[in-house]
Amino acid sequence: MKDIQGRAFDFACSLVRLHRTTTATKVAAPLVSELLRFGLSIGSILEEAESIHDKADFIARCRVSLREARKTLYWLRLLDATRTIKSPR
Repeated sequence: MKDIQGRAFDFACSLVRLHRTTTATKVAAPLVSELLRFGLSIGSILEEAESIHDKADFIARCRVSLREARKTLYWLRLLDATRTIKSPR
């Protein structure tokens, strides 16, 4: 679990850096806000799961984190496809 938590934290840091460098246009601001909302929650939910002792609750929290990751992917794809922000590629 530690590896995934570290990766989620690094991803969250990347999202914060992306937010800082993104021009807040009327179109970009709400989209990036959604990206941050879901992207930052991935790691926080995994951290919360680490303290749960019940196996079923732990699995449920991990599934919620996976859902948040999928939502994050959607927002990343949308931002890239619409060229709302410049891709770092």
